[in-house]
Amino acid sequence: MCNIKSTILLGAGAAIEIGGKKTEVITNGIIQPKRYKNYSTKDIYGKFPYFTVVSKVYDRLKEKYPNEPNFEQIFHVLEMLESYNRVWSNERVNSRMFPPFAPFVVPETNIVSHLEWGNLSSLISQCQVDIMKMINEYDAEYKIKKDSVYKWYKDFWNKFSGFDLFNLNYDTTIEESLPCYCDGFVDSDDSRFQKFNPRVLCDEKSKYKICHMHGCILYCRQSYKDINHEIYEYHYSDMYKWKDYSSVEKMLQNSSGSNSSCQSGETLQIGSIITGLRKTDKVTVFPYNYYHYYLNTAILNNKSLLVVGYSFGDFYINDLIERVNVLYGKNKRIVVVTYWSHKDSFAEKDWDSENLNENELLFLKRMMHDDSFQYRWLDETIRNEDAYISKDGDVMLFVYGFESAVRKHGEQIVKFLES
Repeated sequence: MCNIKSTILLGAGAAIEIGGKKTEVITNGIIQPKRYKNYSTKDIYGKFPYFTVVSKVYDRLKEKYPNEPNFEQIFHVLEMLESYNRVWSNERVNSRMFPPFAPFVVPETNIVSHLEWGNLSSLISQCQVDIMKMINEYDAEYKIKKDSVYKWYKDFWNKFSGFDLFNLNYDTTIEESLPCYCDGFVDSDDSRFQKFNPRVLCDEKSKYKICHMHGCILYCRQSYKDINHEIYEYHYSDMYKWKDYSSVEKMLQNSSGSNSSCQSGETLQIGSIITGLRKTDKVTVFPYNYYHYYLNTAILNNKSLLVVGYSFGDFYINDLIERVNVLYGKNKRIVVVTYWSHKDSFAEKDWDSENLNENELLFLKRMMHDDSFQYRWLDETIRNEDAYISKDGDVMLFVYGFESAVRKHGEQIVKFLES
C-alpha cells in the first residue's frame, strides 16, 4: 500500500451508526424541567431551586427562531446572558470583562429568574457534564462491541496506510480502533493525566494522528498537588488528557473557578468540550489551538480529503477544507459520506424545501467545479447505495450513511483516496 496520507474530518453523523447521539437527542436531554439545581443559592424554603432558564430559552427560540433550536444555540444564549449580566446587574467589573455592546441592550427579565442570573456558569457546566455522560455511554459500548457489531467501523480505519484525522466529536472510538496513534499528549509529572506537547504532534512520524478539534470526554484541567506546577509553561485553561472518563467527571463536578473572556469582553466556557457558537474564540488553549494549526498543515500536505457525517456548520472549518481546490485543483481526491433522508423516489422529492443543506451543497459544487449539480438530479446509481462521482472523477459522494459506504465500498474509498 502507498504512503499517501489522507485528511479525515469526522462530524456527528459519523458516530450515529455506532450508537452516537443525534443532536435532537442531546437537546431533549438538557431541556427537561427540574433537571438542574442551582447549588449557589436557596429559595425562601431553604431548598436549592431548580434552574428554569434552559427550557425557557429553548421555548423562546422555538417560538422565534426560523429552525428547530439545538443545544449549541441554547449554550450560546446561556453564555451571552452570563456575559452581559455583569453589566446589567451593575457589578463592579474591569474592561476585560465588560462587553462594549452590553449598555445598548437590556434583558427580558421574565426569561430568567433573579435567583438564576448570577449562577449561569454553574448551569452551563452541569449541562456539559450531562452531554459528556451521553457520549460516554456509546463510547463505552463501542469498546465492548468493536470486534463484533461494530467491527466494520474498526476495520475501516485500519485499511488506511496513514491519515491525519480531525474529530469534531467528543468520543474516543477512533483511538480504540487503532493499534497505535499520536495525538500530541505525553506523560506528565502525574500518572493520572498527560500533558500536551505540540512539537510531538507535528514532529512524530506516526502514520495515524488524531486531533479532537472540539474536545473529548477525557480532557480536563490538571490536578497537580501543587496547583502552580508548570505555571510558567502551561495556562490555567489548558486541557490535559486523563486516563478515564470517571476521573474527568469527578473533576468537573468538584471544580470551581472563573472563566476566561474574549477580546469583546464576553466570558468563555473553555473546557473538556467546546460547545456553542463562539468556537473560534474558545480554541485558543492547548491542545485546540495547535490542532487547528495542524488541520491547516494537513490540508497543505494531503491532496486527499474524507468528510464523514459533517453538517458543514462550522464556517471556519469549511473555509479551510475548501482550499484543496487552490492547492490541488483537479488532482485532489475527495470523498463525502453523508445521509440524506428520502422517500421512494429522488425525482419526486422536493429537496430544497426539506432536506437541503445549503453549506453542504455549496461545498460539493465548489469541489466538483459544477454549478449545475443538484440533489434532484442524482441518478439511478445512488438508489443502489453506490457512489455519485463528479464529472472530473475527483469527487465521490455517498448519501446512504457511513455503514453502507464502508460495508459496500470501503476498499474502493481507501484506494481512491490513496491513488
